[in-house]
Amino acid sequence: MITNKKVLQKMQQEVQTALTKHDQLSEVKEHARAIQLLCDLVLDTEETENVANSTHVQTHDAQEELELRKMMGESPASSKPTVTNGSPQSKPLVEEDANGDSLFDF
Repeated sequence: MITNKKVLQKMQQEVQTALTKHDQLSEVKEHARAIQLLCDLVLDTEETENVANSTHVQTHDAQEELELRKMMGESPASSKPTVTNGSPQSKPLVEEDANGDSLFDF
């Protein structure tokens, strides 16, 4: 793994080299581009770590919510209605021996 310290040391080397060639504009520009890439590397690494940390927190929160539902006796399937074609499934169950919609109609 490349540490920030190593990247910063490389940036410092590039700055020193650019300072020694201050009269050659094309050389200075090349070193400036190298420094810019190294800066981007440090910034991208920090952003990636922040995204990874926030993803871990979101996953942890979802796991806690699932555990809480299990403890309360709710199943994950019962907490959300089944959706087909953008609308909740509302087709009633029809059986031959049933007399009506109520459980007590038999």
